[in-house]
Amino acid sequence: MNKPNPMLLLAERYSDELTAQFRTLNFFAEHAGEIGRAHETYLRGMIGRFLPAKCSIGTGFIVSNKWSSTQQDIIIYNQQDFPVLLKVGDCVVVDTDAVAAVLEVKTRLKSKKDFLDAYKKSADFYKQIRSSRFVGLFIWDGPSVNLALSTIWDYVREDPLQNLHYLPNAIYIRSKFLLILNQDGRRETPPFRIFKISKKGISEGQALLTLMTEIWMGGVQGIAKWPWWLEDWWRKVPEFEELVPWPSDLQQVINDSLSQ
Repeated sequence: MNKPNPMLLLAERYSDELTAQFRTLNFFAEHAGEIGRAHETYLRGMIGRFLPAKCSIGTGFIVSNKWSSTQQDIIIYNQQDFPVLLKVGDCVVVDTDAVAAVLEVKTRLKSKKDFLDAYKKSADFYKQIRSSRFVGLFIWDGPSVNLALSTIWDYVREDPLQNLHYLPNAIYIRSKFLLILNQDGRRETPPFRIFKISKKGISEGQALLTLMTEIWMGGVQGIAKWPWWLEDWWRKVPEFEELVPWPSDLQQVINDSLSQ
């Protein structure tokens, strides 16, 4: 008899803890800015439990010799091989070469415009950093699957052959879905894998562990050895995913580009 993955059991408990913190804070607090900062702090603490000692997690800014970022809600960075340029509390300034992953965190995004603005911010950062790192968007209370996908397609349509190269690695909308970029290196294949959070889909804990798998694959595995419990879960992930194809008009643009 196979033993259950212990980190999956922990992920379920961590997810329940996140939900309790979210509901409790929103019951007592009313100021949107303070609520948002608290939600970022909760999530940073939770993600940090899955990271190796070589990685630190904070909020702040990323710099290179050519550019500097706007403030990033969550930065996972290599603290062992690179110096932190500035640190005040959890706020850091780090070199771009030290960065493994970045997450934008939003408390509530219900409208198409608000979601598009957040998505574009993550995509624009991806264009800036231009290398193999995880870039994601985490929303505590967000839009439906259909609204999110419709917004992403509209973003790609603005400049298809450019924008399809700069899609964030993951979008996690609590209690609804986890959308993962399909990075098989082929333009003609479906661009996303979706994991629907429901009784018939995956649990919140499974979604959290899947997100951590992507964060490790997207950047952390270049810093530390891939742990067995993530490899074990990674092998099971395809059982729960659905592939999301391009809309017909975007697929045609991609097909035309491939035939040229």
